[in-house]
Amino acid sequence: MSKTEIFDKEQKQSRLTKDFLYQSSHYLKLRRTGILHTIFSQTQSTNDISTYH
Repeated sequence: MSKTEIFDKEQKQSRLTKDFLYQSSHYLKLRRTGILHTIFSQTQSTNDISTYH
């Protein structure tokens, strides 16, 4: 493996890590604001309605 290949591999890896960290921090922000909770409770209620029909 050449030096440039190793470098490319490390670059790709760090980009993945950054993406992951960004995603998870974004998710935590959503969770903190309670948007996810709202979405979840809405889906729960629609599920309940659909079971009665």
